[in-house]
Amino acid sequence: MPALESWFWDQGAISITLKNETGVPVFESDFPEYFSGEKLNLMALFQGKKNLSGLIAGLDSLGYAGVKHQWIKDVDWERAWLNRYKPLCFGKRIWVVPEKIDFDEENKDVVRLDPGLAFGSGNHESTRMCLEYLDSVCVEGKRILDYGCGSGVLGIAAAIRGAGEVFCFDIDPRALDATNDNAKINSVELSVSEPRDLLGLVDILFANMLAKAIIELKNIFLASLVKDGELILSGLLKDQSEEICSCYEKEARVKQKRELNGWVTLVLQKNAYS
Repeated sequence: MPALESWFWDQGAISITLKNETGVPVFESDFPEYFSGEKLNLMALFQGKKNLSGLIAGLDSLGYAGVKHQWIKDVDWERAWLNRYKPLCFGKRIWVVPEKIDFDEENKDVVRLDPGLAFGSGNHESTRMCLEYLDSVCVEGKRILDYGCGSGVLGIAAAIRGAGEVFCFDIDPRALDATNDNAKINSVELSVSEPRDLLGLVDILFANMLAKAIIELKNIFLASLVKDGELILSGLLKDQSEEICSCYEKEARVKQKRELNGWVTLVLQKNAYS
């Protein structure tokens, strides 16, 4: 599959999407052991008119017959997406709501987002499960770290729910800008930056990211947590969760495992002696 992806990039594709047979997106095609025996569907998107017959002939020569294609009419994609973006509820109290729509905020913890800036609005299963967990626990006065913050939705929700200090890390400057802008919309204070050393430890750490990064950052995550602190790991496909549990089992215990549409979120508690 990586070779086919490379072929499409060479032909001028502007995006490539992989999904398994049940429609679950595949983000780690360089780890085929996660999808052993499964058929994967690849969709490549091209801008403007392409030599369709040439592409099909090229795929045929590579052994891929019966290729499907579709012409997509160009529209204002951002506006179309905005029109579909509606208030979403997570748990009992947390709501994520577009910035400028009318909404009854009484007795609710409301996170306002600019959808044009959002790298995570709760639509995805992994973000949804993180928000629902955040809704279920008391964070008042606690120190929270969202490692890989995207839009900042988790950190903002934690601040709105009374967290003492909230840190949001990301390596993407666009995510940092989006988080800062969304924090201003919600009138909350966050410490937003690229990953760095913290003064003091955090009580809860969210990491909604790829399994490979969760494994590589294990020591950093654990070193950032207080004894008995909680580590919420999300963005995992079902077949990846056991490997993550094995990776962390000596330093943390699994308190909760939740699955939604093929995605898994793990809640781990750091061992007191780690």
